[in-house]
Parts: sequence; C-alpha cells; structure tokens
Amino acid sequence: MDIRDVLQAPIEHEPRPNGASDFLCRVGDQIELLEHGTHAEQFVRVLYAGAFGIRRAVDIQPVSSDTLRIVVAESDGSQHVVLSSLSQCSFMLSIVTPSTGEPREKVILGFARPEKT
Repeated sequence: MDIRDVLQAPIEHEPRPNGASDFLCRVGDQIELLEHGTHAEQFVRVLYAGAFGIRRAVDIQPVSSDTLRIVVAESDGSQHVVLSSLSQCSFMLSIVTPSTGEPREKVILGFARPEKT
C-alpha cells in the first residue's frame, strides 16, 4: 500500500461526539478567531508536537473519542500519518506571513476532504 492510499483513505466510522471531536471543534474555533486578526496575505499554521518532534499539521481527523489521525507535512513535500492519543500531543497555532512563492495553507479539521485542484 502506498502512503498516498493511506492519506486518502476514508475513516470508516464516526467517533462519538466528545473527546477528540470536541477538541477539534475547539481548535477550529481558535483558528477562526486568529484568522479574524490576520492581514490578507497571512494565514494560520498548525504545528503538531508529539513523539516524533514538531511537524506541520495539514489534516487532523478524530479516529475515536481519544485518538487523532494527524497528517503531517515535511518541507520536502512528503507527508506522514501519525496516530496519537489526545494526551500525547500538543498543537501550536501560528500566524504566518508566507515567503515569496509559498502557498497559503488551510488545515483540514474533522471529516472534510481536501479539494481537488
């Protein structure tokens, strides 16, 4: 199985409406709050800190009431999937002004799927 298959695989079940789902709703609320205070060229970047260090999160999905599936992106364009319990990870929200040629990011929270471009 290729990593692209894992990244695009649908989550088979819907988690209970507590724990991880509630946490993602709160993260989404915080991102929205921060976005209201940004300039047009800025965006909010989500950094994940866990057992594998600090990585840029691009997709965060609840897997169960206390587990998250986090897709992290490396600077070389590769992506990895991390499964983590809520108690074993932290997130930092940063307002970023991208350098020339750097694309705007949008973190996917919950069950939304990335738009095809």
